Amino acid sequence: MQFSLSYPYWYIIICVLAGLLMASLLYFKNKNFGKKLLAILFVLRSLAISLLAFLLLQPVLKFASTSKQKPIIVVLQDNSESMQHAFKSIDKQQYIGKLNAILTELDKKYIVKKYTYGSVLKDSAIYNLNEKSTNIADALEQISSTYENENLGALILTGDGIYNDGANPSLLNLPIKASMYCVGIGDTNVQKDAIITRTYANKVAYLNDRFNAKIELVGLECGMQNAQVQIYNNTNGKIVGSQNMQFSGRLTNKTIDFFIDATKTGTQHFTVSISKASGEANIINNKQDFYVDVVENKNKVLIISNSPHPDVNALQQAIALSKNAQVKVVTANTIQEKIADYNLIVLHNLPSVQNNMQDAITQAKNNGVGLLYIVGEQTNINALNNFENALQINNSNSTQTAVGASQNKQFNFFTLNQNANAIIDNLPPLLAPFAQYKLGTNTQVLAYQKVGTANTNNALIVLQQQGNLRTGVIAAEGIWRWRLYNFLQQKNHVIVDDYINKIIQYLVVKQNKKQFRVSINKTMFNVNEAINFNAECYNDNYELITPNDVTLKINSGNNQQEFTFIKQEKNYALSLGTLAAGNYSYTASTNFNGKNYAESGTFTVVDIDLENTNTTANFNLLYQLANKYNGKFLYHNQLDKLQNLIVNNNNIKNVLVEDVKTESLINWKSIFGIALALLSLEWFLRKRNGGY
Repeated sequence: MQFSLSYPYWYIIICVLAGLLMASLLYFKNKNFGKKLLAILFVLRSLAISLLAFLLLQPVLKFASTSKQKPIIVVLQDNSESMQHAFKSIDKQQYIGKLNAILTELDKKYIVKKYTYGSVLKDSAIYNLNEKSTNIADALEQISSTYENENLGALILTGDGIYNDGANPSLLNLPIKASMYCVGIGDTNVQKDAIITRTYANKVAYLNDRFNAKIELVGLECGMQNAQVQIYNNTNGKIVGSQNMQFSGRLTNKTIDFFIDATKTGTQHFTVSISKASGEANIINNKQDFYVDVVENKNKVLIISNSPHPDVNALQQAIALSKNAQVKVVTANTIQEKIADYNLIVLHNLPSVQNNMQDAITQAKNNGVGLLYIVGEQTNINALNNFENALQINNSNSTQTAVGASQNKQFNFFTLNQNANAIIDNLPPLLAPFAQYKLGTNTQVLAYQKVGTANTNNALIVLQQQGNLRTGVIAAEGIWRWRLYNFLQQKNHVIVDDYINKIIQYLVVKQNKKQFRVSINKTMFNVNEAINFNAECYNDNYELITPNDVTLKINSGNNQQEFTFIKQEKNYALSLGTLAAGNYSYTASTNFNGKNYAESGTFTVVDIDLENTNTTANFNLLYQLANKYNGKFLYHNQLDKLQNLIVNNNNIKNVLVEDVKTESLINWKSIFGIALALLSLEWFLRKRNGGY
């Protein structure tokens, strides 16, 4: 037991002095009582006051106790579909029975916790091998976080070592002190296999435009065979791309680009395939599906400049080349256009000292029109900082510095042309304010400033989305040099124009004046992804309201399901969870103000087959993990050794846990009882002897 105060201990003397002072004021010159009684009354009063004052110091008693905590043994079992291949040469039931018998014995001495991992970590011992992907890194990070302050003695990781989601687990630096024992299951022999490993394509393309599909493939033990790679459009039944290739021996890694014309609106279903190699057994991974939503869209872009500038002409020419955009150029002192009629406003060297642009910027924000600010020598930096918070430019001294562009590899708002990064990084420098740069919320940096060959943390191009409004800032002028350099190098402006138009396409905002709106988080889902809907109702003043229920009907083939949205404070929400693969249509409906409203749309759920892409066990990864975390790697037929390894590990032991409980004396009723008894006795003696 330990005693402590919230104040210095010498404050106790003040409490005693306070009691003596209060008693002295009452009894020092009192002639009504005899000396003996007076002394008793004095002591009673001083003790009571001192005790009450002492409680104000917040005295606390601490009680400490110790207990033994058994070590925790965590078992992580791979429950992904690739384990079905791993168990083809191993008796699954026999293996599971042997492992469970070992865990039962360990549970007598330790605390055994069982988990399975795949797409997600599950607190379960159900081992049905049906997870669609494997994320080992996420499972290990969750276990590390969950048992960070526990007596984690050992971690048993079983599986084939294949991961196809998340980070490389061997590169993690987990703060766990437990030993990791990895049990390898599966076949590490490399089989002859031609594999489509990954397909990259924009989720959205515009009608009559061309979009890029990048195909990554691997050939294992295929020798020097030839193969054909094709892309088939399942929607119209046509082959839209075909290329021949040759494998290059034991291991081939290759990337092939296809450029596909978007000729029809709607969700287009494509299948990319590679022909079967001679002697190949597993052909499931020879094809892969992807989907592209083709939309018809004509965006109106207004470029407003403070004064004539070669940048403006370069931007106009780049945007005009897009089949999906109309562009118009005006100067700030001649603007007569209605801002609300446009989807994007580009402000070059604006706001400036001569042209504040407050009215145009306010109209754009109020009408949900996208804004792109291009900062130059004429820009009023203070006014710019007041109008937008995507990128704050501080302590600018009105001087400019030459900066190149360094692409942010983590940027994911949209996908750039595969050659863009290398070319953009080597373009001529732009002129940016010499200042301090600070990013705002909900932003991503497309490119950082580069001074000479040195990369900096200062943003050059920033994109932001807040609600329905998208804002961009290019913190430098001189883009015309980029187009000129691109032409000198490649005799065209394709890379720079595509770069500019990707920025423009992202910033374009379509205004929605509907009083009933329904949105879905996206239009293409994997079978393991949750599908979420939101709905909004607006009154005549376009204020959010939630008057009546909103229903949703989902149709797939001849099947129909009906759901009701959950009404929230200012909108409606509905989570459908996961659905089976297929094409779905939906209709959401409600009524208010005597009118019926409905919104319809479609979405697609696609099956993923990551687990069949690679079925060769990766025991090297498991060995690295076991070695990194002071454990041991075992083959499945060495499972009998697992129990002895854990039992004989001297680092796996009970720990003494100290449990400290604190109790404030001010909560003790008995102390107040003593103080009350002292004051009551004093009062009784005074009254009995004629005092007041």
